[in-house]
Amino acid sequence: MSEHRSTRRGNPGAVRVAHRRSPQPLAVAVDSLAGALIPATPLALVQQVWPSVVAALPIAHEASPTSVRDGVLNVTCSSSVYTEELALLATDVVSAVNGAVGEPIVRSLRARTG
Repeated sequence: MSEHRSTRRGNPGAVRVAHRRSPQPLAVAVDSLAGALIPATPLALVQQVWPSVVAALPIAHEASPTSVRDGVLNVTCSSSVYTEELALLATDVVSAVNGAVGEPIVRSLRARTG
């Protein structure tokens, strides 16, 4: 901390210590920076909400959104079993994604194995 002599308040020999703000957790700074760096593309919006949308589904750790083109959300699954499961859940997943994003950016879902 820096010190300097202060002539304020009638004590010419007093040392005043400059106080700094307390350190903030790194997570606060990283979250703020990450929010500023996220591109405003449909895919980025879907990827941002995807974990919360599929959290309760059996495909949660087995499927990832890979692109959004002309309203079609393309999702890559780890195996054909999960591809079929996601195809059956497509209508519900599309509704949940649009609800989480707050606008209807996805019209349909196409699942593939990859």
